[in-house]
Amino acid sequence: MPAATTSLGKAAFAGIDSLKSVSLGGVTDIPEQAFKGDFALSTVTDSTKIMSIGAEAFYHTNIGDA
Repeated sequence: MPAATTSLGKAAFAGIDSLKSVSLGGVTDIPEQAFKGDFALSTVTDSTKIMSIGAEAFYHTNIGDA
């Protein structure tokens, strides 16, 4: 994502089966269900600015039990 992007909408990328990785750039808050159901998602990079992660943000992904 562009460095100017600091926030995402609820379920912004939910249900994208082909999404394997995401670079968060300037994102500081990941809302609930942002990547929910992205079963192929296994890599998140540039996450150093994250201040909060909403409920089920990475539910049903390969990120773990987040």
